[in-house]
Amino acid sequence: MAMINLGISSCLAGHDVRWDGSNRFNDLIADTFSTDATLIPVCPEVECGLGVPREPMELYGSSEEPRLVTTQTRRDHTLAVREWSIVRSEELETVDLSGFIFKSGSPSCGIERVRVSRVGRKPLKRGVGLFAKVYKSRLPLVPVTDEKLLLLPERRMGFVENIFLLRRFRYIISDSELEGFHASHRLILSARSQGKTRVLDKLVMRGAAPDETEILTGYTAILLNILKLGPTRLKNKRTLQFAVKLLRHVLSGKENKELARTMEEYGEGRLSFAAVLSLLGHLVQKCSHEDLIGQFFINRHPLELKVAEDV
Repeated sequence: MAMINLGISSCLAGHDVRWDGSNRFNDLIADTFSTDATLIPVCPEVECGLGVPREPMELYGSSEEPRLVTTQTRRDHTLAVREWSIVRSEELETVDLSGFIFKSGSPSCGIERVRVSRVGRKPLKRGVGLFAKVYKSRLPLVPVTDEKLLLLPERRMGFVENIFLLRRFRYIISDSELEGFHASHRLILSARSQGKTRVLDKLVMRGAAPDETEILTGYTAILLNILKLGPTRLKNKRTLQFAVKLLRHVLSGKENKELARTMEEYGEGRLSFAAVLSLLGHLVQKCSHEDLIGQFFINRHPLELKVAEDV
């Protein structure tokens, strides 16, 4: 199976690029992604020519439009880093990135809650790193996370689900393809939000409308809102129960008992989500259930199954 490309803050990949010449190599990232992804390191400060070691920097001013300044000499690097960020984001569009893992808290790479200093007032943790902000605005269909969020099993699974779901979505160019995408992803979307998925149902049913661009734009906006919600064990259990109900009438008594026991053990926390998916996928393939056989909620990439072992 082909490797995917993931961007990563260089320090998390073990490169000695931090202001003091150190790195923040992350074992969890290496263990999770090394066999399925090519990691493409990016360091805004070094690639802007600031060198190592260097004076540390911070965000300063308003949380909406902060400046990037050095902490002692107060030299302002905002313009240089912002211009570099635009060019670098354009370059990254050409390498087919499927996701990006940023360094948390970084004034250049933090995706949320970055410390912003203010004159005469307490700092606020409301900023976004300069590069991360530009990157997210230019590549909204490429999911992002940071190393702290990846520590949480459900957030880790959500990031990986989003990688493959949005990778498939980015290739849609017509209403007919949108209908097929929605049909095969309905369960995985419903596991995030049943209400918002029903809104998408109605939007797709308008497929004969004259303005295909309007439909795709509306679908994209709602889809991204759904994916922000993330998966949870409770939501997955509810969706699994729906799939089991569909299968019940085509399985043997023995198979129904095995599936019921597996679901019970999952509900009690004695089995992983991946274990349930493995059995469910086997039974769906065996009986070729027309409503389930093409669902990406069940048919998952090996990396998705790997992170589902912890949920």
